[in-house]
Amino acid sequence: MGALLLERLGQHARQRGQATALVYGDARLRYAELWDQVRRLAAWYRCRGLRPGERVAVLMHNRPEYVVAYYAAWAAGLVAVGLNAACRAGELLHCLQHSGARLLVAEGAHRALPELGRRWLGDMLLTAPARVTSVPWHDALATEPATPSAPAPDALAALVYTSGTTGPPKGVMLGHGAFAANADAIVQSLRLRPTDKALALLPLHYAYGGSVMHSHLAVGAGLLLESSLVYPREVLARMEREGVTGLPAVAPTLSLLLSPARLHEFPLGHLRYITHAGGPIAWASVRRIRAALPHAAFYLMYGQTEATARLCCLPPGQIDEKPGAVGYPVSGVRLGIRDQAGRALPPGEVGEIWASGANIMLGYWGDPRGSAQVLRGGWLRTGDLGHMDDDGCLYLDGRVGDIIKTGAHRVSPVEIESVIGQIDGVEEVCVSAVGDDLLGQVIHARIVPRPGARLQAGRIRGHCRSRLASYKVPRQVEFCQALPRSNGGKVLRSSGEIRP
Repeated sequence: MGALLLERLGQHARQRGQATALVYGDARLRYAELWDQVRRLAAWYRCRGLRPGERVAVLMHNRPEYVVAYYAAWAAGLVAVGLNAACRAGELLHCLQHSGARLLVAEGAHRALPELGRRWLGDMLLTAPARVTSVPWHDALATEPATPSAPAPDALAALVYTSGTTGPPKGVMLGHGAFAANADAIVQSLRLRPTDKALALLPLHYAYGGSVMHSHLAVGAGLLLESSLVYPREVLARMEREGVTGLPAVAPTLSLLLSPARLHEFPLGHLRYITHAGGPIAWASVRRIRAALPHAAFYLMYGQTEATARLCCLPPGQIDEKPGAVGYPVSGVRLGIRDQAGRALPPGEVGEIWASGANIMLGYWGDPRGSAQVLRGGWLRTGDLGHMDDDGCLYLDGRVGDIIKTGAHRVSPVEIESVIGQIDGVEEVCVSAVGDDLLGQVIHARIVPRPGARLQAGRIRGHCRSRLASYKVPRQVEFCQALPRSNGGKVLRSSGEIRP
């Protein structure tokens, strides 16, 4: 592992200070300017009496101030806590109280601020005036720059809150060494270089969006910050104008941005790579995107918040060779497939995915029991099911609790989703269980058609019958405009059984 991320940011400021780090609308922030603001805000944090190890929460959409506030926390020896700007006051209050944050750095226009001002006792630093007691952003940046701290690799760097699909959000504790190891693995997998510029549309407080921020800043590359796809044409125009080379995304984003009509207007000739992670994607969509943008390498990736971000990457040259795979362990990561007793399973057998490496979390904040359940002897129990082929390539088979029990059979929903995803016109698919009086559970498929596609339930079932055992064919097929998702953007398979 090389230098920690804070040190690398300072190196880029000294060696390539005039290079553009962040683009936001018409504003540009060079590396020297970014580093100066980080050092000034770190000094202000210290002036407010914040001590090393205390937590600073950051509540913003993707904008330069988010990056400054996050790295300034590290420069002051503090712990950064990124909060979901889409959450409401009650959810945010839970994270603020659970983390014990002493300071909230936020957008002045955030709708939750008035209620948080009444119910939370910490201090606030705001980017714009609001009807709460706070300090203005420009006052903080008037502080004389401080000498940055030099954190140890095993020191706590951040709390990243999970989406909480099965309960209250958990605070994943990530160390400075984990961030550096994860950034190094991504840089190596994508061959990132200082001349790259990525679209940072994924929320920066999530593991995926955060990994985009950290990995590109780690090599001195640029980020085009965007917070919304309400106007996709404008986003594409900025990508074209800025010469964006990287598009990290999830399936719905790719669908909305990369329609044939929009690509005809904005061919994205500078685009060098696309990454997909954070959930399933229909194989037909992968084929369509690769055909529309043959000059851009398409990387499929897999990871978890508890692993800082990335565990696997499937090289573009093997996508056709290994359909349905999520790839090989990234640099520094070891993976294993184990049964319920923790015994290693051979290639081809489905079990729980275990992961080990410098990028694994330190534990869950304030939850030693939960930490002990998933951290075993230097390994992380991911809770995901998967299998490996003879080459060591990983395939996902769902979550431990997602297996459908239909009659005497056990069925992986991911297997069925993979088959349905091969059908042209399928944008997204989610398979779950439906209660049945005779069999206990039968299979329910929710499908998002691609715009203009004409799909019928009979065609879906016929395709499945020709490729799957009869008990794996969906009993119910539902077409919908969008799949239900958590605040973290993950597809909600179900909160329990779906009832007919």
